[in-house]
Amino acid sequence: MKVLFGIGLGLGLWASGAAASSQTPTLGQSCPGFRAVENMGAVYFTEDCETVFAGPPELGVAELTGFFPHIGKMSQCSRLDRHDTLIDSLNQRLTDLILEGDFDSEKIATIERQIERLSILGEEPAVDLGFILKYDWNKLLDRIADENPGFRVQSASISDGQLSVSSQALSRVAATSLQEHKIPFNGSASVHLQLNLRELCSSFDDQGNLRDGLSEKDYFAKIAPNVVLTTKVFTPLGWTASFKKKEFIQRMEFDLEAEVAFWKGKHEDLLINSHKSEHFSFEVLGHNPDSSIIIGGDNPKTYVDIMLEVKANFMSRMADEFDCSKNLDAFPQKKLICQDIAINKDLEPDNPSDDEDRREALESLKEAVSDRFCGDDDVSSCQKGELVSSVLGLIDFVSVSQKITFDVSGELTESIELGQYINRESTMTFQLK
Repeated sequence: MKVLFGIGLGLGLWASGAAASSQTPTLGQSCPGFRAVENMGAVYFTEDCETVFAGPPELGVAELTGFFPHIGKMSQCSRLDRHDTLIDSLNQRLTDLILEGDFDSEKIATIERQIERLSILGEEPAVDLGFILKYDWNKLLDRIADENPGFRVQSASISDGQLSVSSQALSRVAATSLQEHKIPFNGSASVHLQLNLRELCSSFDDQGNLRDGLSEKDYFAKIAPNVVLTTKVFTPLGWTASFKKKEFIQRMEFDLEAEVAFWKGKHEDLLINSHKSEHFSFEVLGHNPDSSIIIGGDNPKTYVDIMLEVKANFMSRMADEFDCSKNLDAFPQKKLICQDIAINKDLEPDNPSDDEDRREALESLKEAVSDRFCGDDDVSSCQKGELVSSVLGLIDFVSVSQKITFDVSGELTESIELGQYINRESTMTFQLK
């Protein structure tokens, strides 16, 4: 699970309406001749390809200002061990219910309440951690401009920024309060976190030193602070789209070749403004008649790039929802689903040759998604690498769906008006200096 709290950032003002697209970051636009530079974050282009709007660097630096384990609370570690033993026993009872096909909601709720009560001790504050996050946006803009003399380079306007940390290490109080806490973020931000007793007991010895030779730098990487940045981009297109989770899992199980074909296809059907399948639909409601992205120009495009990004964003949202390393209480069945996966993911296939064919098809699907967004670039360095990584994570998740007994339902939808500004997110990570 990750906890987010707001960081105030300056919001630049752009003209509104369809005519604004020639002067603003535009969804779906890419420009030939642009060269990426090291540590470049998200970039967006105007329709005429004269201007590139660059976000902050992908990687910033951090400086520790305080690192104080509460040694006096070490006496609670043995009690925490006893609680963990009881929690393991209760989790095994949940697993047994799954294997027996017993999904009695009252039984499950009782066990989960017991687990919740036993978990409170481990979430008490026990370590204070302070640090300053820094980055040099102007230096990055200068390097992009030096590498791309044919483009006007400007900083992207960030409408929101949120600090995200691995909240499994946070105390319960900190995890709750930080969601409401806002701090300034104008090239640097000072942060104070309270880590929990479980983190104290697992990572520190009785003298307050890190265990197993772990360095402060490695420990900071474990806490994994990063900043999620939101940029508003103009869309020259209006559309409505939907994504059905259960039908998507069924497609991945029974018609994987069709999903591969979707990502490799040219989608001529979009020339008549729509695409529809059992799990995903995309319909164009209108477009800016002056848009060179839509109707031609030096860099002509159809609606396909936008449609693919819309579907990828749906898949990324589903990936986050079902990520078993995050927020197991996000919805009633999630804890059971993740336990079911843990039990069944390593089962041997009934037909090994069929399983080999499936693995090859899954690799082909991953390659097709990566090619669509990154081309020949490595996923870790391409402009949409974070989105691609999330989609690939979902593919891995549903690749074991034929071994899982859970039932998923629900639909994700999106409706965008022509000429609207929509949010696009990117992430900046930090390393200890």
